[in-house]
Amino acid sequence: MLYDKMAIYQMFKFFTSKNEKDFYIFLIISVMITGIFLILAGIGKYSFFNYHNRLIAGFYNAESDFPKLYSSRLSDNLTIIIIDGLGAADALRLSSFSALKKYGASCTVKIYEPSFDTSSKATILTGARPENHSILDPEQDSKKTFKLCENLFSLCKKSNLKTAFFGSHEFEKFWNEYPSDSFFNDIAPNNANLPEIDAEIASGAISFITSSKPNFSIISLPGLARTARLFGLKSREYSIHLEKLDAVISKLAKTLMINNNYLMLVSSHGHVPNGGYGGPEPEAVETPLIILGPDVKNDSLSNVCVRYADICPTASGILGLPPAFLNEGSFLGQAFTISEFLKCAKAEAVVRQKSEFYSRYNKALSFSDKKIFNCNAIIDEINKNSRPRNFHQKTVALEVHEKSLDMEFEAIRRDARSGDRIYRSIYLSIALLSLFIFLIMKYHHPFKLFAATTQIIVFYCIYYWMYFYNGYNFSLSDFNFLEGTAPFMKNRDIEICSAYMLSTIPLLLNYFLYNKSLATWINHIFIPVFLKFNLYLIFIITAQCFLYIALYGVSISYMLPDMSWALKYCFDVRMLVVSQITSLAVISLSYLGLMAFGRIPESRLPSNNGNNSNNECYTKESSVQFEKNIDA
Repeated sequence: MLYDKMAIYQMFKFFTSKNEKDFYIFLIISVMITGIFLILAGIGKYSFFNYHNRLIAGFYNAESDFPKLYSSRLSDNLTIIIIDGLGAADALRLSSFSALKKYGASCTVKIYEPSFDTSSKATILTGARPENHSILDPEQDSKKTFKLCENLFSLCKKSNLKTAFFGSHEFEKFWNEYPSDSFFNDIAPNNANLPEIDAEIASGAISFITSSKPNFSIISLPGLARTARLFGLKSREYSIHLEKLDAVISKLAKTLMINNNYLMLVSSHGHVPNGGYGGPEPEAVETPLIILGPDVKNDSLSNVCVRYADICPTASGILGLPPAFLNEGSFLGQAFTISEFLKCAKAEAVVRQKSEFYSRYNKALSFSDKKIFNCNAIIDEINKNSRPRNFHQKTVALEVHEKSLDMEFEAIRRDARSGDRIYRSIYLSIALLSLFIFLIMKYHHPFKLFAATTQIIVFYCIYYWMYFYNGYNFSLSDFNFLEGTAPFMKNRDIEICSAYMLSTIPLLLNYFLYNKSLATWINHIFIPVFLKFNLYLIFIITAQCFLYIALYGVSISYMLPDMSWALKYCFDVRMLVVSQITSLAVISLSYLGLMAFGRIPESRLPSNNGNNSNNECYTKESSVQFEKNIDA
């Protein structure tokens, strides 16, 4: 029995003697780097799902100066209809939209990424981009403890204006505290009421608005987005839903466009053809905007660059409210036929609000004070240079200064991010260079390096071919975010494993080029090349992950990353984990194959007296000779 155990151990030592040290080096590097990136990815995921801009946390709940920024209202009633999932292209298929565009100002606006329902609605209410209002998506934001910053509902409450919200319960957490009244109707778990959900919400809204006459209302229609996600844009179900939605919008417009009421029609996001959303594709981010009212100039926004953030200050201007404190948009004075005095007052209110917000943002970064944020001095200068009571001249000067404020704010954000990127790039480059030098010094055998590099190229070609062949492009629109994440990621894991296994085919074909035993070939060619392939694959994936970290950091603190880069980073970490698990399985199988089919000469088996020194010497000499044959 003792002799059998020693024989088995000696067989294992023989099959691993050539690569034992390299295997332990690979195991240590693989486990260490994989573990590090799993921790870093976990930190990044946690910071995203619990995101709250730390830079503006100190003044997140700050409020605008009412007496200084208040201006005359254009109307006592404003209703915003938000159609979830309606892209600009599909809006052209609605006859109601085409009819309403003739009586109001319309244009196409790009929403901010990530283009999710809640995030877009928060931008409509606050005028802030998602990285500042910190509301990203209802699934993760339901766990957040903070409340939405100053917004249209809270501003109306301070002005004693009656408000109402009509939509689904998933948005109740963030602004149900502010509306005076609300009507909620959710999509059934089995989607049984999907075709009628928009009509039901619209009927409840019409009934309440006509009887209670709130000053400000939001009607959110969620049905089209769910239909697009379930069936895609080219499906019969989506076309039928568009027809029903057309009738709903027509009915809402006819009922609400009475007396001196104003109406705004917007969308929270669009969809790519397969029903996905959240990415940067034009179909996902280009949405329609229509403004209707007695003082709205027809076709006045067709040549104007309108931003999604402009909806909030425009709505504030209609109701005579100051802009929300974190607002980054502009009052769309070009869309109205109101007096130049009113346009000037509303433009001045936006300039004062932005100057205060941008100044605090600048101080939070510990940057030096900017003269451009001293709005009192600049407005006084504009008044001096403008002719008396020439409000048009003053309005133009204020709008020019407002553009300068926006450009300065973008420069501040860019400088802050650039400084962080330079710092991260330095220490990440040192770490990456150290790993590269170690690999080159340790594993520089020409044949094995060439074989390992070839295998890496084959692996990446196969993997990316599989990914792009399915029509994906590293965008959140590739899948239905959150509810579609798990199956999507499982399919990507299968693709990684498949590409990994297929990439070993050139190395396996190498066996037929050498007239050697299986044990010799595996121990002297397959395992050494395979270990080098994995080590250099780890290096390349590490470099990809380091690039993302250098650009956007490990955790998300005050600026959201490009979502396509973030998704690619997530895939790279998964590629690292899956490939290393697969590599351990392949190595284990190769050694099991050796143990099952390998043959060791009797002279190399342990003798009864356990004397083994000659055998070890023979093994070492044969290894050196075989290495010379490979080099030749």
